[in-house]
Amino acid sequence: MVKAKPEFHKKTFLKPFMRTEEFCSTCHKVSIPQELNKYKEFLRGQNHYDTYLLSGVSGHGARSFYYPEKAVRNCAGCHMPLKESQDFGANFFNPTNTSTRYIHAHLFPAANTGIAHLRGRPDIVKAQQEFLKGALRVDIFGVKEGGTIESVLEAPLRPNVPALKRGSDTCWRWCSAP
Repeated sequence: MVKAKPEFHKKTFLKPFMRTEEFCSTCHKVSIPQELNKYKEFLRGQNHYDTYLLSGVSGHGARSFYYPEKAVRNCAGCHMPLKESQDFGANFFNPTNTSTRYIHAHLFPAANTGIAHLRGRPDIVKAQQEFLKGALRVDIFGVKEGGTIESVLEAPLRPNVPALKRGSDTCWRWCSAP
């Protein structure tokens, strides 16, 4: 039935709520009951839903510093990118290109980058690294020469950026995390 009528299968089993971040949260915001944790009544397990919701990516995070040009509607928007496929269920996602069919990749890049390494899969580690390339930006608001609480704060760093002293202890405190 899946191969004969993929659209019927899709309409039957892929419900609209399955495309929402709330659906993803059913597994990605969990608690571990006392029967399993042997510690206390409620213990938070993983919680990726709140992180997504409070981020600029979701378009809902009032405290977020950065927002993409367009908010991402759900987790699959980033973690299940389109990839070319000749699979019978592949779709033409681009109306102007009806010669190339795609499916949503199920690698979930950046969702858990450590598992592939632990399982000895350098091909997947490389795919994770490629996905994450250029995904992070660190903005430094100010620096303190000497790096102590009592040091004078030089901030904001724009438009004038102070010259860092290569090889000095000060540069280490300015340039790297403790």
